[in-house]
Amino acid sequence: QSGGDALVDLFGRTKVVIGVVHLSPLPGAPRYDGEAVEAIYQRGLDDARSYLDGGCDGVIVENHGDIPFAKPDDIGP
Repeated sequence: QSGGDALVDLFGRTKVVIGVVHLSPLPGAPRYDGEAVEAIYQRGLDDARSYLDGGCDGVIVENHGDIPFAKPDDIGP
């Protein structure tokens, strides 16, 4: 253990570059337009690969395309 430094624990150093993959709206989100989920996933994977091929140390995946975020009671099953 490194003593609690998460970057050192994960990457072996203290300075890293993290890319952010923003997914398109997903099923159940207010702005979802019926696009095939596989296409949304593939675009996210392609973006992640581009970041990693470009030298990023890692990626974070966000569903920011889902804004405005619906409340759980409004989503349904």
